[in-house]
Amino acid sequence: MKKEYCGQLIRHLINNHRKGRLVPRLELADLLELNKEGFNEILEYTSRYLQRLGIEMVGIADSKICAISACQKIFLRKTYDEAPKGDCRVAVSLDEKRLFMLFCLIQLENDNLEEQKLSQIKECKYFKNFSLDEFLKKCKTNGYLNIKKANDMSYWCLGWRYYAEFDESFNVVEYFSEEH
Repeated sequence: MKKEYCGQLIRHLINNHRKGRLVPRLELADLLELNKEGFNEILEYTSRYLQRLGIEMVGIADSKICAISACQKIFLRKTYDEAPKGDCRVAVSLDEKRLFMLFCLIQLENDNLEEQKLSQIKECKYFKNFSLDEFLKKCKTNGYLNIKKANDMSYWCLGWRYYAEFDESFNVVEYFSEEH
């Protein structure tokens, strides 16, 4: 019985992962039609099963990573259990370079980049003759960036997907020490 529920859960998570969509925890509970205790047991079983496949479930609450038991939504990500061997440099697309540049700026501003300061980024070679507003909208839609409002000002901050995909692995200093 656990395997059947596990299969349903994984199928639903993967289908939503393809769409770049976080899956609300309640949606999964409704899908399986289990009580809270049974649902938590299936989540734990599924998590262990996915780890054997090199995938992990990531809990997200308030745009931050948290334990699956305390999360509001769930996302999947690949685990990297061992360091890559040999030269593992990958060609980085221009959109990825733009995204990494935004990550850097936001980190330098302590996760609160004022919207007004974004005009400065248009001077960067990656953003010349480019629709920054459309790119920011795409990044926000995909969960890489988020907007906070405080004191009648808008601030760009890192979104849930940044924490799910890059959190520990994205290092500003290393990024700029390589040729981009």
